[in-house]
Amino acid sequence: QQADTRSQKKKKKKQSHMNARAKQSHAYIQWREADIKQWLEALKQGSKPPTPEQMAFLDAIVARCREERAQLLQGSSADLLDEPLRCGLFGLPGAGKTECIKLVRRFFEECLKWEEGVQFQFLASQNTMASFIGGKTVHSWSTIPVNATDASNKLQTKGDEVDIDQLFMN
Repeated sequence: QQADTRSQKKKKKKQSHMNARAKQSHAYIQWREADIKQWLEALKQGSKPPTPEQMAFLDAIVARCREERAQLLQGSSADLLDEPLRCGLFGLPGAGKTECIKLVRRFFEECLKWEEGVQFQFLASQNTMASFIGGKTVHSWSTIPVNATDASNKLQTKGDEVDIDQLFMN
């Protein structure tokens, strides 16, 4: 019975990943610029508005999503923008980096209706950082064993029915 439950969970997760592109596309098709602008304005008028630097970071993410949407609507559905957005977020402790990540999460979840682990994933190198941003560590997300015992356990628990590694699915 436990094996069946594990198998069902893997199957459900696999289906979720297969539908990820469709969900991403759906969010872009349903995109209403007025709704996005209204959400951004409400954010600025909130009890703890983002700093200008935090807004600039969030604006870069929103602009990238606009580009992906435009490309999708032009019929280029094969691969949305060949290169991913790469931007650095640096600052002294307490500068608001974690808040920036939380703002991006809110945008993805509230505006685009994306799901963590399906359309996006926040990763950090350490448990504490991952906890702050509501994400995972690189090792836990990627299922990379952190020691010899974990590596051995991973090989033993893979089983014959698994033909695709979890790292590939992630």
